[in-house]
Amino acid sequence: MLLPITSTFPIVVSAAAVLDFAAATDRLGGLARLWWGTRSYNYHSAYGLTAGVWVEARYFPAIQGAGDVIAGIDIDLEVFSLGWILLYNWIAH
Repeated sequence: MLLPITSTFPIVVSAAAVLDFAAATDRLGGLARLWWGTRSYNYHSAYGLTAGVWVEARYFPAIQGAGDVIAGIDIDLEVFSLGWILLYNWIAH
């Protein structure tokens, strides 16, 4: 679910049921994720830059203590190249 707090800083909430096929017995679990950050919109392409922070919770009730909460940062690597692209265009023109 996309919660448009502002046009460029939405909150994305997602949840899913998961099944662990690698385990000896099938283990059903769930996960939920909350993501907040910036998203650009490119009118000439389907690709848009993103950068944000997220928190995710995973839980497998059949396994004792198999629940965790993790957090991270998502950054498109293209963001780091924008300075070089601007410099190149400034020198070339």
